[in-house]
Amino acid sequence: MWTRLLHEHGIDDPGLAAALGNTYVEIRLPSLELEPVALQLLSSLRARYRLGLLTNGPSEMQWPKIERFELTRYFDAVLVAGDVGIYKPDPRVFSLLLSQLGAAATGAVYVGNSYEMDVVGAKAAGMHSIWVRTDGEAAGDSIRPDLEIDRLERLEEVL
Repeated sequence: MWTRLLHEHGIDDPGLAAALGNTYVEIRLPSLELEPVALQLLSSLRARYRLGLLTNGPSEMQWPKIERFELTRYFDAVLVAGDVGIYKPDPRVFSLLLSQLGAAATGAVYVGNSYEMDVVGAKAAGMHSIWVRTDGEAAGDSIRPDLEIDRLERLEEVL
């Protein structure tokens, strides 16, 4: 990401790109917080379902977040798009996650907070989708989520 941004400004310096990435993680990571209900919800869902985590972005930015919150203990599969070079909403990255889980798309539900990245991608991969719509993002006309909820806490009651 940093290499691309620098290149857009006429700067080709891999060392600077790496330094910017490291600095970003160092500054941003301590300020990140999970929604208070998130870990409790994950524990409850994990007891009943196989869970997978799919996150976009460069590996060096996503893995520190995953490790900080010890998210791997809640998921049967974790896939960072930056590790495989395929990003949401490309249905292939959703299919890779399903493969890691040993799950069929038709029996899987993808929960996400981005219409474009999560709903569109999951539907293109043949999955059901639940859109946690908290930021006023508009939905497209042709692809609809199977369900919309306005807060994460509602997820357990709808599953």
